[in-house]
Amino acid sequence: MGALALPLQVASAGLTILGKINAGQAAAAQAEAQAAYQRREAGIRRATAQRAAQEAHRRSELQESRYRAVSAASGGGGDGSARSALQELAGLGRYNALAQLARGEVAAQGDEFSAGLTRFRGRASRRAANLGALQEGVSFAGQHGGAIENYLRRT
Repeated sequence: MGALALPLQVASAGLTILGKINAGQAAAAQAEAQAAYQRREAGIRRATAQRAAQEAHRRSELQESRYRAVSAASGGGGDGSARSALQELAGLGRYNALAQLARGEVAAQGDEFSAGLTRFRGRASRRAANLGALQEGVSFAGQHGGAIENYLRRT
């Protein structure tokens, strides 16, 4: 058993090192996938906000049209107060549409920030695993360096 002990220890250390490297790569790959999902979510939030802004704009135009129709039917619509109210409606519609876009953009930027942070964590996990593997190799070499040298001289 003495002749096999060192090669088995070397193999065991090698497997430990490979396991740490693989774990780091898996963590980085999982983080990349999560970050890709978060970036897709950011795009979806922007698209949803654009649709909501378009809908707010459409509702505003509809309200303006109704106001014009009611004003014309009642014989008004030409005076300053009607124009002022119509301008206020239009301004409110623009504000609502822009507010929808802004909410969506803020949410999308939050998703993109999270994606960047997730990628950073994945890279950090991979680096930590690689350093752990290096530490394992150095530690093994330090503990068994003399035995390895003797073993190699005998073979």
